[in-house]
Order: sequence, then C-alpha cells, then structure tokens
Amino acid sequence: RVLSELLDGRWPALDPGGRWITEMMRRGVVQAFITVAVDALSLDGRIRDFLPPGDGHCGVAGAADRYARFVIEELKPLVDGSCRTRPGRESTATAGFSFGGVVSFFMGWDHAAWFGSVGSMSGAFWLPRFLARVRNEGPRDARVYIDSGEDNREANVTLRDALLAKSYVLERNLRYLYREHQEHLPEHFATRLAPMLTFLFPGTVNDPPGSRPLP
Repeated sequence: RVLSELLDGRWPALDPGGRWITEMMRRGVVQAFITVAVDALSLDGRIRDFLPPGDGHCGVAGAADRYARFVIEELKPLVDGSCRTRPGRESTATAGFSFGGVVSFFMGWDHAAWFGSVGSMSGAFWLPRFLARVRNEGPRDARVYIDSGEDNREANVTLRDALLAKSYVLERNLRYLYREHQEHLPEHFATRLAPMLTFLFPGTVNDPPGSRPLP
C-alpha cells in the first residue's frame, strides 16, 4: 500500500486513472496494492508538512513530524478500517516526489516501525540538518528507492552513499536510479514509476529497472 502525494492543481498525476499501475499488476510485475494520495494544499503547506524539523525553505520551518503523526494516527487507521489491507509495516510503503520524496524518506527513517518500504523520486535532500542526522544514525530495516534526473542529483548521490556506508546493498534493500538529461518534471517522474514500484512491491514477473509497461 503506497501513501503518496501529488501536487494539487499544479502538476498532473503521475499515473492518471491508474492505468500504468493497473497494467503492472495485470502483468504480475508488481504485487496488488492500494494507493492513497494526500493533497498538498499550498506551497507553504507543502514546505511545512514535508520538510523535517530543523530544516526549512523560503522562511517556512519544516514540521514533517506533525504530518507523520497525521498519516500514522489518523489516515492509516481510516484506510485500514475501510479497505481490505494488510496493515503491517512489511506491506506498507510511503512514496513521493521532490519535497514529497523527502517526507517519505523522513517517515521511513523516523517511523520505521510503520513503513517497510520507502520511495523517493528526485527528493530535495539539500537539507543539511536532516542529512547530517541520517549520516550519524544507524540503518533502518526498510527497502529504499531513490532516484533523480539532473536536478537534485548531487544530493541524492550523497544520500545513496550515506546509506551504502551503513551496509545497505544495491538491488537488495536499496535501489538508486539516475536518468541522464531528465528534469524535475512530472512527465519525467512518470518514466521512473515502474522502477520504483517493481522494487518496493516486486511481483512474480521480473522487470528490468529501466523498463516501463505499455498501457
């Protein structure tokens, strides 16, 4: 089950109508899962909710700890109570792009008891305090996917290397993907949806990390 976020009214969904995910499930390249998308209501709200405490942007302080409590204490129980879910951490993932990738990783890092898999597309990890904390703390028991195009590449390589230094192993519990010439755009994020989901929720059919299913 993926708890993901999409910019409300400004960027299109990565998978309009769910056709890509439906096809991946039909082909067996991913397990069946439920997607829950959380609105980002404003830019200031997005910064406040998605950046870790201690970091900020444009004069707005991050308060992702409060957002995480909302997801864990309010949203997740609502979904588990109304849908046929497997509520354990091993079946629960959090994923997003840009600042959404940051908060997804933050929730997986600080609340590993709830999230067994983490996906971050082009995460904006130019956050000195949070990155310093990741470097100084022990590893978490979670599968981690991170990627980028040209934007945020250096910050994501730094995060990748910090995880590798903690005994994460590429293609075992960590996948890192870089796409040359891609920009910080939703249509480019969409091309990396399959590599993320096949790693977080691998199915019975093998799909190479660079592939993408046909609708």
